[in-house]
Amino acid sequence: MAQLAQALTRIQSLKVLVLSECSLSEKSIHHLAYGLYNGLGSQKFELRTLILSKNLLSKEYQEVNNELVNFVSLCQSLRHLDLSQTGFHIDKLWPALKLGGLKIEHLKLGGCQLGYSHKKHKEENAKTVRELFQSMIGLRELDLAGTPLNSETLQQILSGLANNQCIKELHLNLDATLTADKNCASVLEQSIATCPVSFLSMRDNALEQDALKVLSAIGTMKQLKCLDIGGSNLQALKSSTKKYGDMLARTLQEIITLISDEELVRDIDWRVVAHCTYMQPIKALEEVSLSDCHLGAHLNVVLNALGITRVKSLDLSGNEMGREKCTAEILMENIG
Repeated sequence: MAQLAQALTRIQSLKVLVLSECSLSEKSIHHLAYGLYNGLGSQKFELRTLILSKNLLSKEYQEVNNELVNFVSLCQSLRHLDLSQTGFHIDKLWPALKLGGLKIEHLKLGGCQLGYSHKKHKEENAKTVRELFQSMIGLRELDLAGTPLNSETLQQILSGLANNQCIKELHLNLDATLTADKNCASVLEQSIATCPVSFLSMRDNALEQDALKVLSAIGTMKQLKCLDIGGSNLQALKSSTKKYGDMLARTLQEIITLISDEELVRDIDWRVVAHCTYMQPIKALEEVSLSDCHLGAHLNVVLNALGITRVKSLDLSGNEMGREKCTAEILMENIG
């Protein structure tokens, strides 16, 4: 791998390097990163895409992180960095990105880890994270799926994005990131509205009782076009309707709010649609996914509101709808 890395840096036309799912050892990645780092001494070596996803790094082998960090801190030509499913300690990456990664467009850090636990390090890291995302000038995609975030880190990411004047339409993936810290849902509720996000994915976050407030905040996002809130987000509400029946009904009402046409919603009798007396209409999304929520018959509330929606794509797969005839009748009544 050392020889390969040296050879790669001599290829002046090399712009994309993909080594995903290659079962690379920590030593191999160390040599690769070291070789790429040394290659930056050549003005003609300008790597734009580096994908090392699905090459798991052990916690003990810290040299790998250091060499990759050094490379990222100096490689200002990089536009696409994918370290997903590597277990990379991204706390070490933030300062490097602040130095050399401000022009990155696609940043994929899903399936990574947060490393710092000391209070002083957390405070320093929080400041760096906020300044980083406030300063990035071309970010189009941020993928953190499966990386367990704490509320402090999430807060600083969202705060930085909200104060960034250069980012316009961000693809933000927060699938299965909020379950490690119960305060993350509150942070999301308070901070997501002002972020320049056009696509938001929040699957498998076990939102449950927090879903209503989070969805209400999402409804105020002016740029949001696509929303995915499928997977395990309402399982507890659905499994205990006796205890959480009202909460589930109000949550589904908020989902209807998200997909409703502002002009048509004024004439609807909401006692029929969602067993509620009023509704605050908002601008509808173009695409919404509720796939794999396993809502079953509870989904009929949403189906009843399809006549007032203007979404272009609605994914309801994996919801155990059953009773095909009944579902067809509801669709005919509300769409025809």
